[in-house]
Amino acid sequence: MPIDSGNLALKGLDELFSTEEKRQEEQREQVQQIPIDELHPFTNHPFKVVDDEAMTRTVESIAQFGVLAPLIARPRPDGDGYEIISGHRRQFAAKMAGLETLPVIVRDMDDDAATILMVDSNLQREHMFDRLGRRDDETPFIVEWFTKQGIEVWSVNEGQQRFDTHVDKLMNYIRYWQASGESLKTSVRTRTRLEQLTGEGHYTGGTVAFGYKRVRLGRVNKKSQEVCDLVIDEAEAEIVRLIFHKYVYEGYGAQKLSHYLYEQGVVGRNNKNIPNTSIVRMIKNKGYTGYLINGAVETECPQLRIIEPELFEQAQELRQARTCERGGTSLGTSSKALLTGLVYCGHCGNRLSLTSSGRTHTYADGHTVKEVRPRYSCFYKIRHPGDCDGQSGYGVSKLDSIVEEVVRQIFAQFREVSRKKLLESVKTNDATRIQKKVKKIQKDLEAKQKELDDLKAETILVIRGVSALDKELLGTLVAEAKDALETLEKQLVQAQEEYEEATKTAKRSNYICNELLTWADVYDTANHDERRAILQQFIKEIRVRKDYEISITLNASFNQVEQLKAVSTYDGAEIYGEISEKGA
Repeated sequence: MPIDSGNLALKGLDELFSTEEKRQEEQREQVQQIPIDELHPFTNHPFKVVDDEAMTRTVESIAQFGVLAPLIARPRPDGDGYEIISGHRRQFAAKMAGLETLPVIVRDMDDDAATILMVDSNLQREHMFDRLGRRDDETPFIVEWFTKQGIEVWSVNEGQQRFDTHVDKLMNYIRYWQASGESLKTSVRTRTRLEQLTGEGHYTGGTVAFGYKRVRLGRVNKKSQEVCDLVIDEAEAEIVRLIFHKYVYEGYGAQKLSHYLYEQGVVGRNNKNIPNTSIVRMIKNKGYTGYLINGAVETECPQLRIIEPELFEQAQELRQARTCERGGTSLGTSSKALLTGLVYCGHCGNRLSLTSSGRTHTYADGHTVKEVRPRYSCFYKIRHPGDCDGQSGYGVSKLDSIVEEVVRQIFAQFREVSRKKLLESVKTNDATRIQKKVKKIQKDLEAKQKELDDLKAETILVIRGVSALDKELLGTLVAEAKDALETLEKQLVQAQEEYEEATKTAKRSNYICNELLTWADVYDTANHDERRAILQQFIKEIRVRKDYEISITLNASFNQVEQLKAVSTYDGAEIYGEISEKGA
């Protein structure tokens, strides 16, 4: 029977004569470096990963030395990564330390075998000597209990642990006491080195605060492994700045900020609402001022600054002021102030922050009433009294009432204006004047074009020799007509652009005037929140000086104010004129 040589495969010499060492190596399990995001927890994992002090030490160790013992995992049935069988704590700590890959042994195992190995590995972890030795006061009793239950306990260095005699017990107590001391020394050495790295301005791992991200910039550790550094995440940093701005300048609390961000569609890294507890942590985080912090070590890193130190200090002072006494009530007053975020110190130019203080009155009959006194405070004056000669604060009720009185006078002036007359004045402003200019240029352009056409017709007569004009004069007249025509065309284009802009301005003015008249009509009957909303749109800023001398800048332009004044018949126009001129 013939042999089909196409199906005949001969082994090579390397395959026929491999060494025993090589064959054992091929059978040995290989450690793979697998991205940490491809590793998933064991389904219904019964052993919880606790972020405690022991975990903190694990994170510090991994950040310094890496993961020394590989994890064990199996491929997921759907092919989407791997399922961890042993190593959940190491994966958690590695994430905290900023690692991107982990050493893993991959095994194909069924559910029963995986469950047995997972439970066994966790039990081993709970009773390993190096871990039990950290608790010198209880470890000997645990090991002795094992031996009494017939379980042999072995140590790699000391061999089998025995409790047959008093000498055995004494030696074990001494051994575990020493192990505990060595463990503490290792922890201290690790922490000291991490603090040294922090002092040098290097990121050493841990949870990355909102507003930053980990990147690889080429820095390596002693093992020549590339490690991560921190940089600002600009998208998140803008949210952090918004939180501090709202907290300090607009009187928002953590809960209100959480609702505000949710309404604005701003979410955290998990695409969920940013809770008020996270916002409180952000407000307390000094790292946003450009510091790397590790325990008691703080290192200034200007490249990591998201907010200015002055703003952070204001936030801490506000946070302390808003802290309730035990059994007391909150002093938050953002809902009581009308001008939050609009008031500036007229001396140093800094925005005033909303604060409050409390005072308790005791009456003759014995009952007490706690009074909350909100203020617009100049923190710059408080921190730098020599650089600001204004007041440290202004009462909310007094300043609000002064500004409201001025606004009511302005609105009273508006109500005296005929809506029809006002809107007509808006429509017949610059737009009408420029429209007339456009028509005049168009008329001049038509006349000059006709003149040029006549000169071209005269050119034919000159060629025939029947014209009264000579050739040179006609050429000069044609050139002048062309130059004039070109100038008029440019003027027409410019005038048309001006007209379009004036028309847009007229529409904006029409809209604003309607808004102003509406506000004037409803302000006196509006509730507190509605009046605050009107003032926030009507007023751009308020500058207040000593003795409550104020200067108001309106959001309406000076030209719009002048139009309202021009058609107003209100006797108090002088007050309005003074305010508008200061605002301009």
